[in-house]
Amino acid sequence: MFRRYFSVVLLFAFCSMASAQSNVDEKKREINSIKKSPEQYLYVEVVDSLEEVAVTKAQHYLQDEIDEFVEQQAKLKNAPKIVAVDMKKVVTMPRGNNRVRAFAYIKKSNIIAADNAVVLKRDVKPADAKPALNDATVKTKRQETIDRLLAVKRFADLEGCLNKLKGEGRISKFGKQKTLQNLDLYVLVVYNRNGDIEAVLSEGPQRTNLATGKVDNISNYKERGAIGVMISK
Repeated sequence: MFRRYFSVVLLFAFCSMASAQSNVDEKKREINSIKKSPEQYLYVEVVDSLEEVAVTKAQHYLQDEIDEFVEQQAKLKNAPKIVAVDMKKVVTMPRGNNRVRAFAYIKKSNIIAADNAVVLKRDVKPADAKPALNDATVKTKRQETIDRLLAVKRFADLEGCLNKLKGEGRISKFGKQKTLQNLDLYVLVVYNRNGDIEAVLSEGPQRTNLATGKVDNISNYKERGAIGVMISK
């Protein structure tokens, strides 16, 4: 009885391993196909011990590739809004012992100038004046928006939060720090390479850490990325 049970377990394990290997081989073929067509795709590859970190880094680095690609395209460079018809994709698989490979890519032809799609890049000149906050209702709405930004702890969750806030009319613009003009008009959401959000800083040349209420500045966060968020009036 014991031998029969042991044989069944081994057979099940073998089938699972064969299925997993087949899945990995399929992903490798997909990645190799994309790498052979650099004229059609933008892609990056990251290896890390944690899958979530690898995916976050890959998405972050791919966004840098998209920004650089846009700057090189005359038709896209001066467009007020750059969108993706088909969002960037990430393929993950094991890499060696206790490592994960994350391969992020997007088709170049899907990066276009358009009015209605998922925003990847905004480079529109902001309004000259800061939002007026004299009305108590406006202040309450602003604080609710800030509270929702403070509740996001991972960079991977930030885009979904920002798209929702924009859809509700709570924020008017957002984008990577280096793509925006007049940063004094933007709240800055600061994140590190591990995908952790470290701070949310208020607008203005003299910023405040919105979580602690203390004076803070982007210069205190070396080698960090930041997303600028313009809160609606």
